[in-house]
Amino acid sequence: MALRDLNNNTIENLNRSNFSIHNVVCTFTTSCYLNLRKIALNGFNVEYKRDRVFMKLRKPAITATIFSSGKISCTGGKSNEESLIGARRVARQLQKLGFKIKFHDYRVVNVMSTSTVPFCINLSNLAFLYPDQCEFNPELSPIAFLKIDYLKTSVNVYSTGKLIILSSNSDVISEAIASIYPLLYQSQLNS
Repeated sequence: MALRDLNNNTIENLNRSNFSIHNVVCTFTTSCYLNLRKIALNGFNVEYKRDRVFMKLRKPAITATIFSSGKISCTGGKSNEESLIGARRVARQLQKLGFKIKFHDYRVVNVMSTSTVPFCINLSNLAFLYPDQCEFNPELSPIAFLKIDYLKTSVNVYSTGKLIILSSNSDVISEAIASIYPLLYQSQLNS
């Protein structure tokens, strides 16, 4: 299927799977209060900071932030499956320390991925053509911010063609790239 720009001209096909996921953030609750001091003294690979404990796993490479209320946030996963495995491993480590853990309310909160387009982008032109979707202030940052409201996704666009996609779900990333590609193609930098 060929993409079309606003003038109904055919755009070269885009490989929609040319993105890579770099970080998946997930949260879950344990349905019990946690003694952070006990976790810090008896746990492995932990670091105690005031009102939270950081637990690091090697495989999968995940850092868990543990709060005394029982809420746990895990960052560093490279996929949804890897984040789920890491979160369950953290819960199991806490069970081994003697807490009565129940794994509840697991959800993926944020997914960060990157992609590139095969051309340079005129960010000023992009912001001029699509002022309702794009925000660009060259005095503050060399990045244009695109929001895709119906996908709940934001995209940071660099003039070199690099894209950083932030989404709440990894399933919509390829759809987000496909939806902004015609906008980027319209504002490509003429060499």
